[in-house]
Amino acid sequence: MITAMPRLVMVVTLLAALAGAQQPSREAINAWLEARRGPAGPRRLAASETMAAFSHASNVPRLLDALQRNGKEITDVEEEIDKLERKRELFAKASMKPSLDDRQTKLLNAELERVDTDVSFRRRQMHDLLRECRVLRIGYKKSLETVPADERGGVMKRLLRDAASSAIRYPARRQLLKLLAVIPNDEARAVLERVLQRDRDPYVRSAAADALGDHGSPKCESALTAGLEDKFAIVRAACMASLRVVGGKQAVGALIDRIPSETGRLRQDAILILRHLTGVTFHDNVVLWKEWWEGERGHYQRPGNGGKRVDPRIRKRDLLADGNGQGFYGLRFRSHALVYLIDVSGSMNEKVRGGGTTGVGSPDETKLTRAKRELVRSLKALPSGMMVNVVAYSDGLQPYAEGMIKLDAGNRRGLIAWAKALRADGKTNIYAALRSVFDTARGRRQRAAPEMTLDTVVLLTDGIPTAGRVQDSDLIASEGERMNDRARVVVHTVGVGPGHDAELLKRLSGESQGVYMRAR
Repeated sequence: MITAMPRLVMVVTLLAALAGAQQPSREAINAWLEARRGPAGPRRLAASETMAAFSHASNVPRLLDALQRNGKEITDVEEEIDKLERKRELFAKASMKPSLDDRQTKLLNAELERVDTDVSFRRRQMHDLLRECRVLRIGYKKSLETVPADERGGVMKRLLRDAASSAIRYPARRQLLKLLAVIPNDEARAVLERVLQRDRDPYVRSAAADALGDHGSPKCESALTAGLEDKFAIVRAACMASLRVVGGKQAVGALIDRIPSETGRLRQDAILILRHLTGVTFHDNVVLWKEWWEGERGHYQRPGNGGKRVDPRIRKRDLLADGNGQGFYGLRFRSHALVYLIDVSGSMNEKVRGGGTTGVGSPDETKLTRAKRELVRSLKALPSGMMVNVVAYSDGLQPYAEGMIKLDAGNRRGLIAWAKALRADGKTNIYAALRSVFDTARGRRQRAAPEMTLDTVVLLTDGIPTAGRVQDSDLIASEGERMNDRARVVVHTVGVGPGHDAELLKRLSGESQGVYMRAR
């Protein structure tokens, strides 16, 4: 039996599809407002999709108000998730005490189960909130397009003001900046540039840099180029990623000048983007870059000048072209703070098929044997002085160290010996592995630092998520993107064998500017 409210939503959705630019009726507005009184979820998302389908000027303030309220809800849900995770850690530690009797153990386990249920609900709520925000942004843009061009500045006045306001907390401002990113006018671009140049919060500046890249106008190049001098690495990383889309002559010269100043992954980012913008590469040889640029500057044309859309993603062949990095299953990358996440679940005891991507080793060896050989080879090639860690994961986590360690001769020997001793057993808890590295990247205080605590992750798995508190692939990818929002970590993924979740690995790498490798 269909209840009155869902039936009304279905009817209004059909009417909206037929109405096009028609103004939403009072009935439609009331149905939407009623749905929004409840928590974020499928019902509310459907109601928002209904309302966003009405492309009408009267919808502009309504959808903006909903988007800002969603931003505040995101803040509340994030804080609740963090609080529940801390509570869970306390209960988990308490349950390990040997002095507990059966009654106390039962009570603690019941509390742990309740907390896990609450966290699971909050994560799903966050997933639905972020999806709803996207719907609201699309609806706002379509409704704004129905406003006469000479009146849009006045209609957007509140959006422009609030997006630039430091009084609004980061999650809500990020949604507003994302909205400005899809509005192709000079007023939106000017606010984004001002936020990038003047805002005190590096997270907000990074979000503004992202939005300028999504805005897609070559006019954004100057502000993003200036952002390459920002004190915070996360802001420079965001500016580089956006310059891949809108960069031109000014960006090429600035990126060449940045090469000697950057280290690790940001140096590679600069080189990869230069290769994309110019079609050539001299790796980190600044002298050759400058000599070449002196001769080419006068007749240089940026990618996309002919109207072709510029792909913002780092391509696998681009990454492999920078041959000075460390190798792992064919991946070549630079980093100054790196974590390997290695799947040691029971299925890693299965034999590999054929020669694999490395082209060496026996086809009779196990997946884990080959993974350990690749890991040892990569560890041997890492330069001394960089920060590194290895986390083996199955049902739980087996980190080599509790935090990042500075690589020296002794630590290298210890890591290699530890890696060679790994054994496979249990299921696959991908979510716990990802959460551990994002917690490391964000630091204990979860405040931005000038330099990245962690800049690169390599995740290897041969299966699908089968253990842990989050096993839904869509939710893992969504949570990974959310947790990485402030960290700006590049996640490279390696899928071993035919049974791994390729779509999950592609999303994890693609959303972080990493690459996905498929190993046989």
